[in-house]
Amino acid sequence: MTSRLTVAGVRLTRATPFAILSVVWVVTMVATPILMAVLGEPTWPAIISAGVLFQTLAVLAALSEAWGVRRAMSVAAAVAGLALVAEMIGSHTGLPFGQYTYTDRLQPQITGVPVLVPLAWLMMLPAAWAVGARVAGTEHRLRFVGASAAAFTAWDLFL
Repeated sequence: MTSRLTVAGVRLTRATPFAILSVVWVVTMVATPILMAVLGEPTWPAIISAGVLFQTLAVLAALSEAWGVRRAMSVAAAVAGLALVAEMIGSHTGLPFGQYTYTDRLQPQITGVPVLVPLAWLMMLPAAWAVGARVAGTEHRLRFVGASAAAFTAWDLFL
């Protein structure tokens, strides 16, 4: 399998971990409604978890190819930590988006926040960065960060 994509500034022209994990993720997402219909409602958390994990691994692979493993993992850890704290504050205080809670069906959880939620934040980073780059360019870092943050916030509000 070859890939001719450009992701985070890296031209992918071979069967990279990103390309392979992306295919596995897409297959998982396509299979999700089928598996849920065949296996039933109790399998929903496991099937959803698999989709989130494969997309997270694909994002980590793309970032690692673009930036190197150390920088990618540092960014991932920072984003996951920030996301967990933000979701803990949000789900316990209602700030800034209003009162919400998470079901106990997605496990494991840390203080009521499913571990998958910070991974979902990580999954959306490349999309938010792509929107930020398209809207504001990358020459002016502050504009890029602001546009990326606005895109990410819009996605979160939509959810």
